[in-house]
Amino acid sequence: MRQLNVYPTSYLAEQESQAQTAGEAAIFYEEFIRNIIKDVIDSKNIIGNFKRDIVISRIFHSLQEKNQFKFFSEYRPGYVRRISEVIMELKLQGITPDIADKILKDSPRLKDLALIYRTYQDFLAENLLYDLEDCQIISADYAGKAKYIEQFDKICFRGFYRLYPIQKKVLEVIVDKGVIVNLPLEHKMKHVNAIKAQNKRIEIEYISKMILRDLEEGIPPQKICIVLPKPKAYKYLLKDAAKEANLSLNFDIKAPLIQNPFVKAFLRLVKEETTDYFVQILLKTNISRHKINKWAEISKSFLADNGYPNRFYNIHSDDPDFVKRDITAFQALIKLLDELEDIGEMAGEEYTDFEGFINFFAPYLRNYSYNCFDSDKEGIRILSLEQIIGLKFEKIYAAGMIEGDFPAELRPDWLIKEDERKRLNEIGYSFDTIDSHLEDEQRCLKFLLASSSTGCFSYPAVLEDNSSSLMSSYIEDILYDLKAEVKDVRLEDMYTSTGFKNFSETLGTISENTRKILGKRFHEEPFSAASLNMYGECPYKFFLARVIGLAAPDEEGEYTAVSRGSAIHKILEIFFKNHKDTLESIKLEEYENEIIFLTESVMENSGVKESFPHPLLFEIEKNEIAKSITNYVGWYVASRGDFKPILFELGFGSKKNFSLDFAPDILLSGKIDRIDEDAQHRLLIIDYKSGSTPDIKEMEDGTNLQMPIYILAAEHILKKPVVGGAFVSVKKGAIDNFIVRDRDLPFISKRQKKGILTQEEWETVMEKTKDTVRAYVNNIREGKFPIEPKKCPKIQSYGSFCDFTQICPWEEF
Repeated sequence: MRQLNVYPTSYLAEQESQAQTAGEAAIFYEEFIRNIIKDVIDSKNIIGNFKRDIVISRIFHSLQEKNQFKFFSEYRPGYVRRISEVIMELKLQGITPDIADKILKDSPRLKDLALIYRTYQDFLAENLLYDLEDCQIISADYAGKAKYIEQFDKICFRGFYRLYPIQKKVLEVIVDKGVIVNLPLEHKMKHVNAIKAQNKRIEIEYISKMILRDLEEGIPPQKICIVLPKPKAYKYLLKDAAKEANLSLNFDIKAPLIQNPFVKAFLRLVKEETTDYFVQILLKTNISRHKINKWAEISKSFLADNGYPNRFYNIHSDDPDFVKRDITAFQALIKLLDELEDIGEMAGEEYTDFEGFINFFAPYLRNYSYNCFDSDKEGIRILSLEQIIGLKFEKIYAAGMIEGDFPAELRPDWLIKEDERKRLNEIGYSFDTIDSHLEDEQRCLKFLLASSSTGCFSYPAVLEDNSSSLMSSYIEDILYDLKAEVKDVRLEDMYTSTGFKNFSETLGTISENTRKILGKRFHEEPFSAASLNMYGECPYKFFLARVIGLAAPDEEGEYTAVSRGSAIHKILEIFFKNHKDTLESIKLEEYENEIIFLTESVMENSGVKESFPHPLLFEIEKNEIAKSITNYVGWYVASRGDFKPILFELGFGSKKNFSLDFAPDILLSGKIDRIDEDAQHRLLIIDYKSGSTPDIKEMEDGTNLQMPIYILAAEHILKKPVVGGAFVSVKKGAIDNFIVRDRDLPFISKRQKKGILTQEEWETVMEKTKDTVRAYVNNIREGKFPIEPKKCPKIQSYGSFCDFTQICPWEEF
């Protein structure tokens, strides 16, 4: 007898395929569906999610232009993706457009949804196309006579603890062969411990050390699994910890394509910017006009002409990991361009320039991911809770077990609302609801407890925003039942003998082994002026932020001081590039209009508009930025003398190793906002500040070395004398603080004294900077991070912002 076992996940199908007996075969459900329909549907006629989103986007805009919507009065980001997901949900429920018209009629929102669904399905039918959900519907109709089904005597659906209506229909068609086989979910965990870590990084690093001990005790890496409710939140921490501990991970770490440096460089071609990836621009982009699919073809040819993908080996000759990362992103980009080229008129019949093509294409790159990490199939498996169904391991590590993630704080759907979903379920459907999500989570917990006899549950006490968290109530119940205790793991436990070998016996000290690791790391990594400033302000702050990486991540799309500063820098860069040679006082009104236009353009393209609670606040912010920059330009025209800007955003140390003669072993990096030059070929370093500006006192006490380092770097790179460095306060619209060695510079008034140095004082500042940089770097490499702040919000007379005030034990010392 021939038996086919169908599994809901590829992971389970892969594991069970190794245990099949003679006459049995294992297959993933989606592959099972493809095999059923391969005789009736040509694979060329099947569209994936990318093409589906494009089609729905075109339909949305077309219906909107024809004023056929009652609810969708304007287009908003995320509309198309969510509509696409709900249409998929409708199809899996067996709801056709005709049925949708009858049951989705209680509000303008639902009527618009039904209209989009019908128009979409009509488009597929007219073009003989099928989406992935159509494949399941057709398989249900065709399964009873499919040649693929005929070759098996029995078909077992294993691990399907919840079936969609369309899956039930497939089983009904093959009723004489199809059966559901679900083994009882037995609680097998007998040995359990729990960890309350100080934060996520310490949580993962501690787990990695426990796994090293497991491996030493003989557990194969394939028999160890890390389970995460939200794998994305831990992906980079896992990557770093694995690299540090030399662990192999079987984990598909995905990132949006738009975040890849190569893809970013490709998109910047629209601004005619050259990069390491592209030394030439895409020719004639400003005058050529083509259809979207033609631009996809042109883009592919351009990439091939530039030597991709082989060129990655030249760009990243010393880093094979970057080569693999970019090749994977390149392949994903080409796949989307292939689909875009193949999609023909679906993408629109309009002709557009290259900028129009990029504006069309870029939003999709946010939704589609690539594998940014080289996974090892023989390594430790990293899975989500949904993926662990039916799998077996010797030991499970369940990390990130916090209330709000597991169980999750669920947000009701806005397109088909919670009460509407419940009413649909009352007439025979099985739409996802908050209650069904909770049932799914509880089922996932049962999968987890059935997957191993030994488990370690952990959670971070402090989150990225410095707020506290609570352990998952699910895990609390397990620990209570098994009488297991929770162990606190703090920063100092990473460097003491808490059950691990090769760690210092003395509380709070760093072992010789760790010191060697730090020495190696900080010989290879460049130091920015900001990182050296941080060490000068507080060595312990540097340790928390730069050594173990506790700094709160920037939230994409949030308007912060950093994003405001970036926008201001960009506006000033563009403006001064446009006027390198001449700036005239009689044209100030013209300059003001140009600055308003640049501010509008930069801010609208920054992606932060949605973070403002009201559109009017966004307009006010734009006006304030434009006014401040206009004031500065007016001041600059009156005060610049014969200085002219010659270089903008001069970077050093990011793409190629850079060091100064006094310390060839210390790599440095930075980016100088602007460099001006006078008729005597003397240079002036300009740095824009949207907040407060540092003065010479901070340079002398070692808490702000930025300007002296930039002066030394500019002289080293350009081989010209630097006469001074100035901090521009954009808020004040003028140079605020500076160090110069010539009192007669045009922007210095007779009343100013601070920052004006003699040649001897200038040389003293530079030599002291060199000594300070050497001392700081030596201390960092030797693992010296005392809690001895010079600038700290806990010291009222000399404060500074700090991310770590809630966890810093400064008062105890």
